[in-house]
Amino acid sequence: MGYKAIKYLIAKFSKNIFQGKSIFNNSLPVFLFDKRTLHSAFAYEQRLAPIFLTKAAFCLDKIERLKWVTTYLISCLHFSVTQIKPFNPIIGETFQCRACNIDIYIEQTVNHPITLNFYCKELNNEFIMYGYLITNASIYVNSVSTTRLGKFYIKFKDGNLFQIRLPQIIVKGISIGDRIFNYINKAIVQDLTNGLCSFIEMNPDERGFISSFFVSKKTFPDYFKGKIVDLKDVNIDEKGINHTLKTNIKDYGKIEGEWTSYISFDNVEYWNNDKTKSFIIFSHEFTLPSDGRYREDLINLINGNLEQSQIEIEKLENSQRQDKKLREIYSKSQK
Repeated sequence: MGYKAIKYLIAKFSKNIFQGKSIFNNSLPVFLFDKRTLHSAFAYEQRLAPIFLTKAAFCLDKIERLKWVTTYLISCLHFSVTQIKPFNPIIGETFQCRACNIDIYIEQTVNHPITLNFYCKELNNEFIMYGYLITNASIYVNSVSTTRLGKFYIKFKDGNLFQIRLPQIIVKGISIGDRIFNYINKAIVQDLTNGLCSFIEMNPDERGFISSFFVSKKTFPDYFKGKIVDLKDVNIDEKGINHTLKTNIKDYGKIEGEWTSYISFDNVEYWNNDKTKSFIIFSHEFTLPSDGRYREDLINLINGNLEQSQIEIEKLENSQRQDKKLREIYSKSQK
């Protein structure tokens, strides 16, 4: 797949140079794409939210509620796994659906960096999720890392407000070797109302290339560990992912698990993937015409029409590039 993509891009670069066009006006080949957009992928991650956030909503103990919100976050992560690229939504594109008792609404508001705004509402108003996520990807020789920053809030009917900070994604083996998807860095769940925090280290025994020759790895790559602590004892990186924990602090419980299969608090299991059935995502009776499921490139890809899908995605992306130019011209004219 990697060689096929490189061959395709070289051919496109050569054609653009011959025609006097910019080499940056190239769309990726559609055979690299998932049959979903980033919007639908985010909605897909919420398939266990009705279980764990509903448990949190009816929990009166603040530590116990934090545990259930943390369980929700970890249970979402294995739904994010993909070896191919979801479609980038275009500005103004929307997505709406329902997962059991949660209505989900998403809209794309910025192209670069890719920014989606979301609002998710429990049908009986027990809780809402809202905010925005900015997706940034860094490409290396044989890997891709992705961060999702922004503001991700969960608010319960009683006013209890939480903020979620997602871990970093790393995909190795892009060009050669085995393709491996994993999470690294920190996952954070902040109880902003009660001043508590779940501080989780993803893949804590990960070693660098050199150190891996001298120090053996003790745990599986999908293992994580953490603590429930006071929020004041966590140094939050507001602009990035480099969150740290202060030393010699009080903790209210131990967290550990594997994001592919389970999470436990003080050795009590709160989620086990083998024992938990997720909900399906289904469409609302009325869906906006701007919904990403109506994209011609996506429809053609689903139907196996790769050539027409490539034509349609290039139409959309060229239109968006032209729109960006017009915005820039207007912005300059106002200075």
